[in-house]
Formats: sequence, C-alpha cells, structure tokens
Amino acid sequence: MSEYRLRRAREEDLPTLLRILDGAVEWLAGRGTDQWQGARWRAEELSPDLPTGCLRVAEILPAAAATVGASPVGGFGAVAGVALSPASTGVAASGASVASGLRPAATAPAATAGASPALGASPVNRAAAAVAVGTMVLRDTHPADLWLPADDPGSALYLHHLAVDRAFAGRRVGSWLLDQAAVEAGRRGKRFVRLDAWTTNTRLHDYYRGQGFRFVRVAGGTSGALFERAVSPP
Repeated sequence: MSEYRLRRAREEDLPTLLRILDGAVEWLAGRGTDQWQGARWRAEELSPDLPTGCLRVAEILPAAAATVGASPVGGFGAVAGVALSPASTGVAASGASVASGLRPAATAPAATAGASPALGASPVNRAAAAVAVGTMVLRDTHPADLWLPADDPGSALYLHHLAVDRAFAGRRVGSWLLDQAAVEAGRRGKRFVRLDAWTTNTRLHDYYRGQGFRFVRVAGGTSGALFERAVSPP
C-alpha cells in the first residue's frame, strides 16, 4: 500500500497549494532560472480547475508523515510537473526541484473538462489528518497552439502544475504523481500522458526522460518542450 493518496482539491486546499507553488518559484529563483519568475501564484490561476475535479492534491498518510524530519507546514515547494499559461509546473527528484510548463491564466479549462468519476472528493479525517505534499492538474483539454491535429490530441491526458512540497524532497513524490497520472490516463482509455516543459530547462527534460517520457518536439514559446509517456490500459 502506498504512503500517499490522491484526491480532488477543495477550495480550502488553495492556500496550501499556493504555498507549495510559491515555494517552487523561490527555489527556481535560487537556481538562477527564469522559469516562473516575476509573480507569485494566485488563487484564480487554480480555482477554475476546482469544479471540474482537475486540480488534485497528493497527501502523505499520517503514519508516514510522522517519519518526516522537517515540518511540512513551513516547507518550500519543489516543482514537479507542467502547467498551462503564463508559467508552467515542475518536478522534484531526489531532493532536487525542477519546473516546467505555463501557468493557467492563458489557458482556462472547459467547464466539464477533465473531471474523473473515479476520484471522489471524500472528506478528510480531521482526527488523523493527512498532510498535503504535492499538487497537479489533469485535463482532457489540450493547448491547441502546442499540440496539433496530427498529434491526435484526444488520445492523451494533459498534465499541468505539478509541484511537490520541498519538505518532502527525496521521497519520490514527483515520480508517484507521474505514475498516478499514467494510471488515470489508462483508466480513461487514453494512450498517453502529455506535458509541456519549460523550453530552456534541460535538466527538467532529462528528469522526464528518466520517468519514461519521450521528447516530441519544441513547439516554440517559453514552455514549448513537448513530452509524452505511453500508458497501459487498466
């Protein structure tokens, strides 16, 4: 049984998810990259994905959280995926954070896009509350300026805003989130998980290759490095 669980985010999760994403921005600034620099994340960049169920929270179960030395409450986020719009997502691997993608302001999801009937918004047990360790967005919709008709856009699930709390770096949260995205894609009858990574972040590109993603092409723009990972049916 995994020490993590994935659920749909709720409105009350937004402050925590913004903290994780802002932590990633600070971490990236310290790495000397221009990715995501210039502004903090805003609730309105995430809230459109709440009613559709596309915004997800990864949590560590209470027993496992107790083994973490650093307190996750004040920890910084480590990006671990992609995002869509003014500045994407990132990934945390072996204690190192990397980021990719555009942020949501530029790409708003359709009202019914990406909701997963298999993932319920079950209430958290407050007596033994789990701790949020990461986040991601999974959509059926795709950025049409990046993925073309020849790519068969309907064959994939699109990953955005993947980020991991820095306090949990080195616990393979990013890898687990990518695996969960692949599982969900297969369950929905998709053939791929796709993402757009920050074009100049070659370290992030290497991370995705190590997670089973194939480089497709650079489509242009700041977050135009396209990757896909084949998935197996359930």
